[in-house]
Parts: sequence; structure tokens; C-alpha cells
Amino acid sequence: MMKMGTGGGEYVAPLGNGSPQRYSNGKIPFTQWWDKIVLVDGKGGKLTRKDLVLKVCNKDGGAHVDPKLDEPYHDFSRANFQSIFEQ
Repeated sequence: MMKMGTGGGEYVAPLGNGSPQRYSNGKIPFTQWWDKIVLVDGKGGKLTRKDLVLKVCNKDGGAHVDPKLDEPYHDFSRANFQSIFEQ
């Protein structure tokens, strides 16, 4: 979300202070949000929020670098991934 002020704008996480529309369907359990597919590529590869966080952390320099990445994450991070971001 963007917050605008006299000193300019900044990105802020809405957390509990998001717009009313953000919560029109109610809040969802964390596991439902965490396991939701958020990126889909043209080849059918899918990544959840969990995939993105854990693959960056565990395979791509967070904890160590893994020379073998699974295809959807490799495509996303290395091969000019063309995707649809889902909310």
C-alpha cells in the first residue's frame, strides 16, 4: 500500500490498517493465505507464498545455494519467468 504525505510517498504493509475493501470478505486463516498460489507461469508452473519464501531462504542464498532448483522456481528466478500474479 502507498502512504502519501508532505515529505513524499512510501510503501507500507497494510497489516490491520488496510482499507475496508481489503477485509470485505473477512480475514482468512494463515495457512490458507500461506499456501495460496500467487504465481502461475505459461507452462503450468505454480508457486505459493510459502514456496517463494522457503525456496529463497533454503536454496537461493538465504541459508545456502542449491545448484539444483525445481523448474517453477528456476524459471521464476533465472529464466525470465512470464507470470500472472494472483491475489
